[in-house]
Amino acid sequence: MGITTEQIKLLKFTGPDARSICELGAQTVLHKELGIEPTAACELYAQHGFTEYESIDINGGTFEFDLNRPLPWLDPFDVVTNYGTTACIFNQGAVFETIHNLCQSGGYMIHTLPLEHWGDELFYFYDRRFIEHLADTNHYAIITEQEFTRAGTRRVGCVLQRPMNDDTFRFPIHSTYAA
Repeated sequence: MGITTEQIKLLKFTGPDARSICELGAQTVLHKELGIEPTAACELYAQHGFTEYESIDINGGTFEFDLNRPLPWLDPFDVVTNYGTTACIFNQGAVFETIHNLCQSGGYMIHTLPLEHWGDELFYFYDRRFIEHLADTNHYAIITEQEFTRAGTRRVGCVLQRPMNDDTFRFPIHSTYAA
C-alpha cells in the first residue's frame, strides 16, 4: 500500500484547519506516480499543510502497535488515514474503534478500501454499505465517496467527518437485523 493520487485528492476534502494527521500503516509515497522526488510521508503531508504526523504499524511506524487491539493512548488527530490497512487487520471492530478514537471531534477519517478480492495479504474486502452503516451508526458526515480502480481492483475512497461530540464508538448493526 502507498500514498497515491487518489489519497492526495481525498486530502483536499479535510478542510483548511487540519494540521495533525495519523496514518494506519506506515505508508510509502508512490513518488513516480505523483510526479515528485522521493520523499517520506511526513514530508509529503507537510507540503499539504500538516505540522504533526504519526503512523501506527505493527512493523514500524512512529508507533509500533498491533491494531487488532484497541489503541490505549495517543491524543486525537485532525485527520486519520486508512489507505487499506484495515483490510489486513483481523479484528475489524477494534481497528474501526481505534480510528474513531484517534479522530478528534469534528475531525476527518479518510478510507480507501478494496471493493473486491485483491491479493493474498488481505483478510477482507468491503461493500459500500459498510461505509454507509458505519457513518449512520456513528453520525459521521460522508463528505465525499468515490470509486476508482487501482492495480485492476475496484476500490472506494471516502472522507468521513466525526461529529462535534465525544460519543463513544458504536458498532453498526446491519439494517436487515436492526429493530
